[in-house]
Formats: sequence, C-alpha cells, structure tokens
Amino acid sequence: MNLKNLLKKSLLVGAALCVGASAWASETVSFTNRNYMTVVSGADGTLTATGGANNKKYSLATADLSGVANMSLAGTVQIEFDCSVTSGGRWVIGIGDVVTRGTNANSSSSSTYDTEGIISFFGTNEGSHFRINSWSGSRNDNLLSKSVHVTFLLNRITSTYSCTIVDNSDASQKLTASGATTVSNATVVEAYTWSDRTESMSDVTVTVTPAYSYSVNANYGGKLIKQIASGKYLVGDAAIRVAYPQKILKGNTLYSIAMNGSNPRFAKSFTPNADNYVVDLSYAETPVTDVIYFTEAENIPGVSKGSNDSYASMDKMGHTTSSSTYVEVMTLPVGKYTIYARGVNGNAATRTCNFKVGSEIKWAFSIATGTDVNGNSEEFTVTTPSTLYFACDGSSASGCDWFYIKGTIAEGADVTGLIVNANMEIAASGSGFQELAKGWNNCSVVTNYRRLEYTPAQNPNSAFTGTYAYENWTGEAGGLVGKMSQTIQGLPNGVYKFQLAVLAQNIGAQFVYAKSNGKTYSTPLAGAGSVANDYEVIAVVEDNQLEIGLDMNGADNPWAAIDNARLTYAPSVSKSITAAGYATYYSPYALNFSGVDGLSAYIATVAGTTVTFNKVTSVPANTGILLKGAANTYNIPVVASSATDVSSNKLEGVTSNTDKDAGIYVLMNGAKGVGFYKTTTTFTVGANTAYLPADVAGARSFIAFGDETTGIDATLTDNVEMTNDKAFYNLQGQRVAQPRKGLYIVNGKKVIVK
Repeated sequence: MNLKNLLKKSLLVGAALCVGASAWASETVSFTNRNYMTVVSGADGTLTATGGANNKKYSLATADLSGVANMSLAGTVQIEFDCSVTSGGRWVIGIGDVVTRGTNANSSSSSTYDTEGIISFFGTNEGSHFRINSWSGSRNDNLLSKSVHVTFLLNRITSTYSCTIVDNSDASQKLTASGATTVSNATVVEAYTWSDRTESMSDVTVTVTPAYSYSVNANYGGKLIKQIASGKYLVGDAAIRVAYPQKILKGNTLYSIAMNGSNPRFAKSFTPNADNYVVDLSYAETPVTDVIYFTEAENIPGVSKGSNDSYASMDKMGHTTSSSTYVEVMTLPVGKYTIYARGVNGNAATRTCNFKVGSEIKWAFSIATGTDVNGNSEEFTVTTPSTLYFACDGSSASGCDWFYIKGTIAEGADVTGLIVNANMEIAASGSGFQELAKGWNNCSVVTNYRRLEYTPAQNPNSAFTGTYAYENWTGEAGGLVGKMSQTIQGLPNGVYKFQLAVLAQNIGAQFVYAKSNGKTYSTPLAGAGSVANDYEVIAVVEDNQLEIGLDMNGADNPWAAIDNARLTYAPSVSKSITAAGYATYYSPYALNFSGVDGLSAYIATVAGTTVTFNKVTSVPANTGILLKGAANTYNIPVVASSATDVSSNKLEGVTSNTDKDAGIYVLMNGAKGVGFYKTTTTFTVGANTAYLPADVAGARSFIAFGDETTGIDATLTDNVEMTNDKAFYNLQGQRVAQPRKGLYIVNGKKVIVK
C-alpha cells in the first residue's frame, strides 16, 4: 500500500486572510501506525499493510487533525484518494470524532469499525459495494481491480456529507451519495483495510475550508440593543439572508426600524468575508418608553399566520377565525394599561380586532379594506390579576401585525399566578406526578421525581407550605445535575422578586435563580442540609419571559425538594446592617433610599489624597455604595432609573464572589475600627458588595471615617466637595486663605490637608 501524500492540508483562502492574530497556513499531518500496519517514513510517506500473515487481516492507520491550527474554524473537511481493490479485499475511510476498536487484530472486536460520523466502505468480497453511514446499495458497475478516485466531503456546519466515485480510466462517474450525518466535529481520519491481498490507496489529500462566524446586531445610538442572529457560514457560499424584527423591546423601551424595501420587508442579505463578521442594523425610529409587553401578533400561541410575505415571518399578520374567537395572551397584574396595535387589511371586507381583559372588551378597532391602521385603546385599570385575550378576524392578507402595552403595574403586585403549580399541591402523588401536571422540569440527572409529603423535622422554619413539595433524587455519583425549573412566558417587563423554598440533602454549589434576556440573577443555598429554607432573588425582566428555579450544577447533592414559589412585581431589596453600623452594596438595578428610615447611602469621590463619602438619595444600576445605619434589615425600593451622577464614584462592585489582587480597600471592622483596610493578599470580594480600588490612597493601609492619623479625610458628608474654593478654618476658628498640611474645618467637618 502506497500513500504518496499521507495527508496534505490545503487551505483555500486568500493570502490576506487572518484569523485572530495568526493567518491560515498549510500543514502536513501524518498517519500513525495502528494494528499490524507499518508506516515507513520517507519523502513519499509510504504506508504498508502486512497482508494476511498469521490471519492478521485487520490493519489500521489514523491521522489526528485535532492539533491542526485553526481547526476549530473548519467548515468543511474534504478527503480525496485513489483506490483499487482486488477480490476479497476492502478499504474503509472514515472522518469523525472518536475511534472505538479492539487492540488485537485477530479478535472479533477489531473487525468492528466504529468511528463516529461518516464512514465509507469501498470494496467487499463481491467487489462492488459502497456504503456511507446507513445508506447502502450495490451497483452493476464492477469496480473490482479498477483504479477509482473517491471524493468525500463533510460539511460541519450543516452536518451533511456527499461522496463521488469516478473511474480513473475514463473519468466516468460510477456512484454518488449524500445525506445527513451525526458527526459534530472532524478530528480523526482513518485508513482501514480488511484484506489478505495487496491493496493500494494513494494520493490521500485532506482539504479544510474555514467557516467564518457572523452576528447580526440591532443598535440604537451606537449601543447594542440585541443580537438578532449569529452562527458560522462557509467561505465562498452564497449570501446569507437573515430576517430581523421591525420592533425590539429592550427593558421598557420599544425600538423600531424602517422597512427594507417592499419584499422582503425586514430581512438583510450579506456574505461574511472575515471571521467574526458583524452586521449592524440601526434602529433609528423614535423609541417608545414605559412599554411592559410587546409581541408580533402571529407569535401568540393559537393565532394563525398570514402569508403576505413568503420569507420574513416578522411580516406576517396574526389572526383568528373570527373577532369573537379569543386566544390567551398574558396575565395582567393590578395596574393601569394602554394597548397600542397595528392592523393590516388586504381583503375586500372590513376586519375587526378585539382585546378583552377577563370578560370585558377593553378595545375593539376596525381595519377598512386596503388600509394599515395604527391605534390605541383608552387607559384602563385592572383591580385584580386578569387574563388578557386577543381576537382578530382575518386571512392570509389581513390581521394584526403587532401590539404592545404601556402601563404602570402596582407596587408589590402579586403575579404568583403566572407560575404553574407554584404550591406543588395540584398534581397527583407518586407516578401520577407527571411532567405536564407539575409544570417544573426535572434535573438532567435524576433517578426519580415525585410529590414529597415532607415532615415537621424537615420544615422547622415553615418555609414549605401546604402538605407537599416537589422532589428530585438520584443515586448517580456527583449527585443531581441540572435545574428544577420552568419558564414564564408573556410576563410584563420590569423588576421582580422570585422566592422559593428549598430543601437539599447537601448544601453546596446550588442556587435559587431567575434568568431573563440572557442575564442570570441568583442566591446561593446556605445553612444546614435536610432543612427547608426560604430564598429570594431580584431579577429584571427585559424580554417578557423569566426562567425560574433551582440550579444544582456543580453540587454533590443527591436529593432536593422545592416548594412555595412566589413572584411579585417591583419589590424592595433587603439589606442588613450589623452592629458595626456600616455595609457596602452593589446593585444590578437602580435603588431609591429617600423613603428608607434610618438608612443613609453614600458614594465615594477622591480629590488628591482626600476621600469624601457623599450622601445620595438614589443611585443608578451597577453602582457601588456605602450604607450607614443602626443594626437592622432595611427594605430598599427598586426603581427603573436614577438621575444621580455617579461618574466620579470610586466605589466598585461585583455581582458574584470575585477574587481581586492584593491592594484594594475593603470594608472591615478591624484593629483600627470600622473602615476600609488595604488587602495584602488576593481577596474574595463577596457578591453584591463594593470596594475601593488600590489607587485611591497610595500606600495608605487604612481609610477611616474621621481618623486624623490616616492623612485622608473619610468623614461622611452631605454632598460637600472638598475643593480649594471652600472656606477653610483652623482649630481656633480663624479662616485660612492658603491651607497647608494639617487639620482644618470645612463646612463644619474636619478634613486633613496633606
């Protein structure tokens, strides 16, 4: 057997192409001797099989592509070779991920070819058989002892393959095959012969073509609103066309984009010509604020889609069979609301769209023939949580395009009713506790799930309610893996408090969590195992849906149960102050302190060597703050935004436990009292806490509140900036025009000038 070029990697890209910091370059990867096959090194890369000596029929060589530079970007892998098979011989060529084979060529296990992915057989005892995966068939063309050229292509992006066999004597095509494959990568190429005769395979070439990653982003004012699409695409292929939404709801702001021609109305075509190719779409129409819900009408379950556009689903109209056939949209909490909608009618008769809350129609609007109508309802009040229903008579060319809701949800409104089986009492016990009834997903590793009748000893804190909880357990090593969770759809955007009672056998890396728009908010389990405790998470809903539950990935916990799930709108943040009188906090959402009795909040500014803590009544999201108050637990209201300027604030924070290098200042009650101490080793900053960076105080090891020996004034002030345009007085009450080093009084506060 001769392989003139064992594995020659050709990269069909332009010379100027770079991926990251390195360019694609040609490489050669050799086959490795396996199972009675001899590899002879040489310029031509000769590969020799032993033949049938001692019945050693199974001979194998492999080429490993996993170390090839930039292999992760490969979009297609193509292998070509010349081959001839005599009577009784066989060649097998495979491209895949994993090799499973016995080590003894004489054993039955060695006769099993089990490379994941694409497998091709060429030649059998009959001399004319070819197979790829499950596809098989015989040909009348007898390829026995003929020289043929095999071209075999794997598309890693689409998980498909194609293969062609051509007779080298006359270039006639003998066989083609194509189809889907389960291969997820292409890191192993195998040459495998089952023969007691001399077979030949030569000129083996592997060609790797890169695939460029791309993303389509929606922007407004130079800032990213949302990533609409992303993926990989093969170089040289036709342009990609991606449908994009006319409107995007981000937080409580609705952004729009102008129509892109007449057809497709909202779609973008492009061809990636470099890796990490980005298409930016500008959403430039005037944004609408205070929007709590938005939907393309055809996306509502139970609503039919019109066919006015053959490609961009965002353009289809949503309609029901009549204006009295209602579908459920969402549950509106207590509050005040206004509905806005766009209707389109391309039919001969007037169409009607209705919006009903509970049993009362809140808005009905008509769409005349051949018109597009934008309109809105009167503001209406919901006094108890009620279901919003939608109905629109129409057909393929008419219906409701989109609608959104502006409103004010009542502070602390209870929306627990949106959680399926929140109290775990409605489903049957034992085997009757089925997936659809319980509403919650099982962990990915679970031996059993059922309704648990818990004991008083398991519930000393009264965290569980009713009679039952929902449990998962497993006997697998490593314990439960995955989540006990569910996703709430059609949830008004805003800030929510999710509460869940959890009973876990082992307390480890487990979290009660809520997730919206790709952001996860979590609270770790704490305390003793096998005792139910109550946990809460504050989450910001930005895309009208919220995933909630218990995440147990990484925990060595074989058994857990949950109960008493609750969800409330616009909650307060709970923060405890110890007897030390101070705490730091870092919030991923805006906070308002103006109505919190006994609690003061401060940001930190620095001028020269002076650190000043300035009192504030509210802060924007992601702001580090210092809190001062008597020992107590305080409830701090969450707000949508804050106008406080915190651009000069030096307090930084983290949302999860984070290791920081030595040199930062952290709040402690240490040997010198309460203040910010400089760390001397790597320090783990706790979740949702704040610290001062190393550059605020030079070599100082301690920042105290009013400590004259530090050389830094850290006196708490009420919005006073320590600058030279303030009046400075010495300790005798005399005004000082040019203050030098020493202790002074400014606005009734002691300051140190260094």
